[in-house]
Amino acid sequence: MKMQRKRYDSVQNMVVCLERLKMGRMSASKLKKIDSNRRICELNVSRLMNLRQAQDGCVTYLDLDGYNGRYLLSACHSGSIYIHDLANDTGNLRFESQVIAECSPGHAEYSSARLETAQWYPLDPGLFTTSGGNSRLRIWDANQMTVVETVDVKETINRHHMSPVPSEASCLIAVATVSEFVYLVDIRTGNSVRELRGHELAVNACAFSPIDGDLLVTGDLEGRLLLWDVRMSRGHLLEMPREKPPKKDFVKSVCFSGDGQSVIFVSKSSKIRLWKLFGCKKHGGKVSEFSGQARGKTIRIQMDVSGDFDFIFIPDNRSVAIYSLKTLKLVNSLDVHYGLVNCCRFNKFTPELYSAGMDQNIVPYRAEGEISRGFTVDLERDGDVVEERVVKNKFVHDSLWNDSDSD
Repeated sequence: MKMQRKRYDSVQNMVVCLERLKMGRMSASKLKKIDSNRRICELNVSRLMNLRQAQDGCVTYLDLDGYNGRYLLSACHSGSIYIHDLANDTGNLRFESQVIAECSPGHAEYSSARLETAQWYPLDPGLFTTSGGNSRLRIWDANQMTVVETVDVKETINRHHMSPVPSEASCLIAVATVSEFVYLVDIRTGNSVRELRGHELAVNACAFSPIDGDLLVTGDLEGRLLLWDVRMSRGHLLEMPREKPPKKDFVKSVCFSGDGQSVIFVSKSSKIRLWKLFGCKKHGGKVSEFSGQARGKTIRIQMDVSGDFDFIFIPDNRSVAIYSLKTLKLVNSLDVHYGLVNCCRFNKFTPELYSAGMDQNIVPYRAEGEISRGFTVDLERDGDVVEERVVKNKFVHDSLWNDSDSD
């Protein structure tokens, strides 16, 4: 009953917004943002979409191509790589996303070394990169599923990241390793062109700014967070203010906010913090703490930000927590997985959310309440609308088809 009331209120609010749009009191872009925020707040396990589960190990990283968000790239701890096509070309509301390419045991390019990162090349979905439990950064041709370049940085790689915006840095990959150095690799030459020196312990996380492709943030096992300008030859630009005396609390994950003005990071103590880089009188910016925690025993996690919609998605033990960047408070918690969640990825084109972890499942989330209302389809009662598919995992079957909160 509470869920019904919540959905009724959201529909009423949208009707009011549409009336304001007709009267010229609201812009179309403002309405689009309000509707996108509503959809994010109403995210739940999708009952219309299912991803074919082909993973042979726990999933460590997810990435969506930056062109139209159609292809989902996943990396596994076992060394396997999978690409799902998320487009629905069946003509039915309910469909299953298929694996269109994979590199698993038996493939000529397969390596048993664990994978920590798999990322699409931001300017061309025909290329992607992988790295992990060895010192090799591999650049792949997605069409042929072959390695076109291998870069050996001589250190075990914890994480790597490419700039998502076109600039000189778009050809640079920041590689965080078990040493105190961060390597910048130029994919045009396949060589390491520079070392960023400033950390004293292993670097566990790194991320480029989504606005300024030359700004890079890195976090280490000591809890230090450094901001770099990759064009400058001198040291880092800023260091995050820390407690005195500083406590060793290593950084598990780091990312920029959608406007590039702040950095969100999760530490070993499960604390979630927001580092405002600019606009603060205090040198080095201001650090704020979120209302919740990101629990879990994994050393590294992958979180994501919803771009212009001011939400952040963080793996939290067996669930995905959604926080507001404005209030720093918990908005929603998606408790679906029966194993630790390692990674999540938000699709800004739809909007949809995908999460994966130790249970080897990739779970899609959508706001589907309006679909049931618009097409008068009640998926819990009208099982004969579309033939029910056989779902590989019983837990996924129960969570998708026996959702009591959907009425």
